[in-house]
Amino acid sequence: MSSITFDRQTRETLSRLIVRRLKDVHEVEIYPTDGDDLLTWLSDTLGPYFYNQGLDDAQALIRSRVDTVLEAVADLEKPVIR
Repeated sequence: MSSITFDRQTRETLSRLIVRRLKDVHEVEIYPTDGDDLLTWLSDTLGPYFYNQGLDDAQALIRSRVDTVLEAVADLEKPVIR
């Protein structure tokens, strides 16, 4: 799997959120570049767990929808006289 990437604007927003959260909640001040480094680490280490859960959720939804379609198609079956 390739690494999780964000466009520049999203990356800057996420880094700012990390810096703000550390300051507001934990009273830790870091430089914006450190926020970006932390974002990279979080993306590389935790990101795949969230990504994979999203894929699992999407697969479950698709399976449910496919089952519904298959049931609707089965309901169209005509009786056969023997």
